[in-house]
Amino acid sequence: MLGEIVDYEDYDYREFWSGKKRSYEHLSEIYALKKLVSKKGKRFIDIGGGYGRLSSTYINLFPQTVLLDYSLKNLSVAKKELSKRSKSKIFFVASDAYDMPFKNFTFDFAISIRLIHHLTQPQNFFDEISRILTPQSFFILEYANKRNLKRMGKFLIRKGAENPFFYEPSMIGKNIYNFHPKFISDKLKLAEFKILKILSVSNFRLNFIKNIINPEILSKIDNIVQLPLGLIKTGPSIFVLSQKRDEKIEKISSAIEKIPWKCIYCKSDIIDEKEDELICNQCGAKFPIIGGIYDFRKK
Repeated sequence: MLGEIVDYEDYDYREFWSGKKRSYEHLSEIYALKKLVSKKGKRFIDIGGGYGRLSSTYINLFPQTVLLDYSLKNLSVAKKELSKRSKSKIFFVASDAYDMPFKNFTFDFAISIRLIHHLTQPQNFFDEISRILTPQSFFILEYANKRNLKRMGKFLIRKGAENPFFYEPSMIGKNIYNFHPKFISDKLKLAEFKILKILSVSNFRLNFIKNIINPEILSKIDNIVQLPLGLIKTGPSIFVLSQKRDEKIEKISSAIEKIPWKCIYCKSDIIDEKEDELICNQCGAKFPIIGGIYDFRKK
């Protein structure tokens, strides 16, 4: 798999979701997450959370929440909006999703929506999520499904579409990957995750349908069929609820006041927090705090 990670640093992601063009998809994803997110644990992380579009499904459910993204621009928008609505402690972190600045076993619940289709190394991504999650914790993944009904139909009537039944990911446009469900399930298993539930989402993502049916009504219909269609995984967007396998680990601190940081360079967890930066005591690396956002992006 080739390509670059899309960081959205020069793009206000709100523009993509503005207006009614994608209201149906947005509402359908809200319905899906409300089915899958549950209040289990102390720390929650939204990986690739952008400007906090889906925060209504998890905000205030956990004592601590982390919104992680690579884009300072979108995180700044999220901080401005979410800080007003959050009753729990919320942290905003700019970081590479392959090398997140947290100690092992930091989080009890993680979600990643509309991110993996921009990543070139999905296995490394899943392994990193497994690392930061405690045993028996939960992970919700959304991925673009190459084996969706529309693509299968085009292929079967020989409309020139790429074979959606091939196992390997396929690249659509610039730096966007579609995945086969079996590919995703195999990679999750390798990262020690067990799939608990699958939802098929945005099942009516066809312009002629969206043009004649109100998005609120269409998303409610989608909400009804997400679980049964998840059995056959034919929607363009698939949501997977998985659980990390159980394992014995040393007792970890239950303190919730601070995030247990890890240096992304030397991997030390001896980090001093100053007013405007974090400093690694082992290698001396400094990570600025910019407008309340912890910046761990490698320079």
